[in-house]
Amino acid sequence: MKFANIIYTKRNDRLTIGDDMQLLAIENLYKYMGINYDEVVRIPYHELSTYNGEYVILPISFPLTAYSHNDLITCFSDRIIPVFLGLCVLQDTFTQKDIEYFKKYEPIGCRDEYTLKNMRKNGIKAYLNTCMSVGFPKRIDEKDLIGRKKVICVDVNGKLKEKIPQELLPDCEFLSHTFYKNEFDGTPEELCKKMYEKYIAEARLVITDRIHAALPCAAAGLPVVFAKDRYSYRFSGIDKIMKIYTEKEFDQINWNPKPYEFENLKKQLLENAKSRILKTYEENRYMYDLSYYFENYSRPKYNIEFLNDTYNYIDSLANKEIKYILWGVTQTATLIKSYFDRNYPNARLVGIVDRDKRFEFCGCNTTSKDIILENKNAVVFVTTGAAIRESNLFFKENNIKNYFQCCVDNISNKNDGMNGDKNG
Repeated sequence: MKFANIIYTKRNDRLTIGDDMQLLAIENLYKYMGINYDEVVRIPYHELSTYNGEYVILPISFPLTAYSHNDLITCFSDRIIPVFLGLCVLQDTFTQKDIEYFKKYEPIGCRDEYTLKNMRKNGIKAYLNTCMSVGFPKRIDEKDLIGRKKVICVDVNGKLKEKIPQELLPDCEFLSHTFYKNEFDGTPEELCKKMYEKYIAEARLVITDRIHAALPCAAAGLPVVFAKDRYSYRFSGIDKIMKIYTEKEFDQINWNPKPYEFENLKKQLLENAKSRILKTYEENRYMYDLSYYFENYSRPKYNIEFLNDTYNYIDSLANKEIKYILWGVTQTATLIKSYFDRNYPNARLVGIVDRDKRFEFCGCNTTSKDIILENKNAVVFVTTGAAIRESNLFFKENNIKNYFQCCVDNISNKNDGMNGDKNG
C-alpha cells in the first residue's frame, strides 16, 4: 500500500492556482511525516472514481465542489482509502450513498463551518480542521523583513485597491492567482510553487483577497492583509487565526501588520493529520497489500458456478415469456429472478417452493411443491443442492420435463437420482 495525492489535470483554459496550493499542502504534510514524496502516487482529479492502481491512502484537503460521479458528491475508486482532513462541499443535502460513504470514513475533517454543519445534520461525525495550508512551515522571521520594500498584491482590485495608501503604491506589485494556459510554461503546480517562492523571497507585506495566498503566506511568517468584499463561508474557521476585513471595514485596515503567530496550532493540525493517516495506513496496509497481490494477476475469465449455466439455459429457451418456479430460497434464486427481470420482463414468476417455511420471497409467498403440479407448463429452477435428490424423484414420479438443476455441475453423486442431465 502506498500514499497518494491528487494531481489536478485536464484543467479548463482558465484556472486558479489556489487549487494547486492545497495539493502542495498535502505534499508539505507528507514531508512533515518523513515520507519520500517521490514515491507518492499522483491520482488525476477526474480519475478518482476510476483509479485502478495499487491500493493507496489519500488525504483530502480539497474542495469537492465540482467533482461528481453519477450525481454523488464523492465515491472514489475502491482502490482509494480516503482520509478526509479539510473537505469542502457545496451541497447541503446528500444522497444515502454519499452518507454511507462518509460514515465509512468518519470522522470527516472539514475546511469550513458550513461543511461541518452539513455533515453533522446528516448524522456524519465531523470536526472543523480548516485548510491544511495552515500547516506550511515558517520560513521567515521578522528580522528577515528588514530592508524589504516590496508589497505583493494578489488579486487586489476594485474598492480594496482604492484603499491602499498612496505611500505604498510605488512598492506594490500586482499579481493574480488566475491564469490562462497560454500565459505560463510548465504545469500549474510548478507555477504555484514558483509564485509562492517569490512571495517568500521578495515580499515584506502581502495584500490579498485569496484564501490560498493569505494562509500559506501567513504560515510562512509574512505579514498579511486579508480583505474581501464579503465574508465567505470558506473563511469560517480561519478567521479564528487571522483578521479578515470585509468591505465595510476597509477604512480600518492596518497596513503595517505584524506577522501572525500560530505555530502551536500548526503543530496540532499537522500532528492530528499525521496521526489519522498513519492509523489508517496501519489498519489497512497488510489487508490491502495481500488483496492486491492476489488481484493483480492476469487470469482467464471465470465461471460463476450455479449461475452461468443457468443464464445460458434461460437464454436458450424458445419462449422468453415463460412462467417459472423457483425451488429453494437461496441467493441463486434471487439472482435468477433479477436476471429474468432485467432481460425478460415478460417472464412471470408463479411460485417459490420451500418445504417447511411460509413467508414472502422475491415477491411471492413460499408454498409446497404442489404448485408445480398446478403449473405443469412452468419451468422449474431448482436453486439448492439440498433439493437435488428430492426434486429429481418428484420430477420422475410426475413426468415433469420442464426443469433445470442450477446447482449441479460435472460433479455428481450416484444417489442424486439424475438421468445424467441437468434439465429435463
